Amino acid sequence: MSESVISAAPDWSLERAADEMVQRGIRHLVIVDRGELIGVLSMRDIVRCWTEVGATSSMIAALVEHHPAPSRAFREQAPEEHARG
Repeated sequence: MSESVISAAPDWSLERAADEMVQRGIRHLVIVDRGELIGVLSMRDIVRCWTEVGATSSMIAALVEHHPAPSRAFREQAPEEHARG
């Protein structure tokens, strides 16, 4: 696991996000909008989008709408609380 976090903006294209992942050798990008975490995009998310029938190369924001980041309250809980759900 890396100590630095690589982030992307919600207006990045999926191609740009995929290129960034490949260039850096990573499989996930943190999506940040105005300093606020709004989601995490994985290479798997991109592949799923590209392999769906009629898929287009939409912006990251469209994916984040369907898979938003956990709420701030959830993120601030202790890790053992996350396991309990």
